[in-house]
Amino acid sequence: MTNIDIPPSGDWRRVTKRDPCPICAHDSWCSVGQSVVLCMRNESQRPSTNGGWLHSKHGHILDQEPPAKVPPPPPHFWKELAEQCSQNITDAQVADLASMLHVDALALRELGIGHNGRNWTFPMYAADGSVCGIRTRSQDGKKLAVTGSKLGVIRRSKPDDGLLLVCEGESDTAAAITLGQDAIGVPGAGQCVAVAAAYARNRDVVIVADNDEAGEAGATKLLAAVTGSARSLRLLRPPRQHKDLRAWLVAGATKVDLEEAIDAALTVSLGPIADAWKPLPSGILSERPAPRSFLLRWAPNPPPETGAYAGDGFASAGIVSMLSAAGGTGKSMLMLLLAVCIVLGRRFLAFDIGAEFVGRKCLLLFAEEKMHEVMQRMWRITEFLGLTEAEKRLLEQRLVILPLHGKRCGLIAPGLNGALPTPTPAMEQLRARLAASNSPWALVGLDPASRLLPGCESDNDSATVAIQVVEELTEVPGEPLVLVSGHSSKLARRSGSVDARGVTGITDGARLHITLKKSGAGVEFAAPKSNYAGELDTPLMLKKEPGGVLRLATADEVQVEGQAELAEVAQQVRDDANRVVEALRGKRAKAKDDIAVLAHMKADRCRKAVNHALADGRIVRDGPRGDAFYVVAKARASGVCVSPPTTPWDGGTASVPAPEAWDGLPSGVSGRQWDGGTAKATAVNQDHGMPEKPKRRRKAKAGGGA
Repeated sequence: MTNIDIPPSGDWRRVTKRDPCPICAHDSWCSVGQSVVLCMRNESQRPSTNGGWLHSKHGHILDQEPPAKVPPPPPHFWKELAEQCSQNITDAQVADLASMLHVDALALRELGIGHNGRNWTFPMYAADGSVCGIRTRSQDGKKLAVTGSKLGVIRRSKPDDGLLLVCEGESDTAAAITLGQDAIGVPGAGQCVAVAAAYARNRDVVIVADNDEAGEAGATKLLAAVTGSARSLRLLRPPRQHKDLRAWLVAGATKVDLEEAIDAALTVSLGPIADAWKPLPSGILSERPAPRSFLLRWAPNPPPETGAYAGDGFASAGIVSMLSAAGGTGKSMLMLLLAVCIVLGRRFLAFDIGAEFVGRKCLLLFAEEKMHEVMQRMWRITEFLGLTEAEKRLLEQRLVILPLHGKRCGLIAPGLNGALPTPTPAMEQLRARLAASNSPWALVGLDPASRLLPGCESDNDSATVAIQVVEELTEVPGEPLVLVSGHSSKLARRSGSVDARGVTGITDGARLHITLKKSGAGVEFAAPKSNYAGELDTPLMLKKEPGGVLRLATADEVQVEGQAELAEVAQQVRDDANRVVEALRGKRAKAKDDIAVLAHMKADRCRKAVNHALADGRIVRDGPRGDAFYVVAKARASGVCVSPPTTPWDGGTASVPAPEAWDGLPSGVSGRQWDGGTAKATAVNQDHGMPEKPKRRRKAKAGGGA
């Protein structure tokens, strides 16, 4: 026998009834060349990588592969081939695959299972319902498509018109049918999504995603495709310990388990108008609505001034709320404390945690913090509350903290050329992670708005969009309270208020607005806006512990400590003023910040000290306007150079207080040198120690210039 050449692709022809395959005598599926036959049924020693086996018409040895391209089959070819494979399969072959997959043999029959002599086969369907290809499954689980097939979905030959599950692969589809549901399967993750959307049209659809990255990506593509056609849409993932639906079935899942999972599956929005376009539920006006769920309720024994609110709700679940405070007030620490109290069911300030929310998961995004700082604050809270080891373990499981310092973490992207902002990939990732959780959420904290929601503090339209975007987070499992923190404006702080910085759009859109304001030794906790609960007319008084944790305090406690604190602060300012005077003695400084350098003092602290020394008259501005310097003031009294009086000196005679009343005396001056009377005080030149002469004004000559 001699070798022969394989004919080019154009010399191949499909077998027909008039000209059947010379090897198997069938009139379909096989191809014939001039001297070579590609038979899809009868084996030879030369299998083809394109499927089937090569045979010589004349008994020659074959040592070449046939071309990959063969003539496409006619449209009816795939249906006939699927029917032929279905007729060829035996009950034993069906039972073998059913046992291997742990599914019902009847479910495989409904999917049109067949056998081609080597592998199991399943027909694939196009969007118009026609068979467009054959999918094969080998004994070792390898899945391929017969050469020339077009990818399509795997479905029952007679589908229902009720709830439809969209799965991945024939095994998960068979598992869904085994558990009593109508289902279709895409051949692979993210494949044939347009065909799946056609079968999902005007049906209630549940997309069943595998618990891996490919499954998540495929589910995302399916969701996007099916959104425009389905009547309703839900996303279901098997319990995390199971890779897919079939693995869950193998582990013992029942029909009831799947039905309960479908009922609890995440509902996916089809668009705002489509979601809202529904008739009112029957009997909605005949029954009293269920009471609102409150995450925070007034504790039974609040402070006396808040007794009117005892037993009422304060912070509702499923809303966006705003927390405004000046920097350093403790808003980040307060958010941490709230999350800890929710997980552990501890009392939070004057509030109890709603019973249905105790133990739920909480998420906090800190865009300005590093993990080290977050852990420092958590340690202080742990010490303050005296947590047990069991409580610490529970927090590790149910409290999620994301320190995002130095990362681009904006949840909205500012629009260009006047366009409104849009959600960022970070927002989509955040929403997807929350939605994929197997347990409900109670709180989502966003700190601060300036970083996580850029533009919301400078433009009302952007602020409104930011609230709308953030509201989507309230729809994830558990319908959590979303708490957004923001800095109060400088103008608000000067006026004594705590309005959020920037435009009003974000506070207008929030359903609850909480404010923190320093007040003496304490911090006032107020709620100037509350849409779903009574307004907090009397602020709560909080006290900041040494570790920074805020606790509930009485007004008297804060007032007493505030007076002591004010006295301490006043003494500190006086000490700093003495330090500034000594640092400036014999020198001069152009600005207050220059004095801070001389005194080795922080700028803000130095400014207070300089202002105090100016008010006391121990420091003056020396020199012409625009070119003046800060210097230590001097005066001459009874031949002794002393500090001037605290009142502005008019160049005349002034009564100078005794040196003992001052914080300090010039070198060489003692109280015995003071006669307690009236002295002539003259300003002394800083550079030469000589009295300054008054400046003369030149008189303008008549008819001339100055």
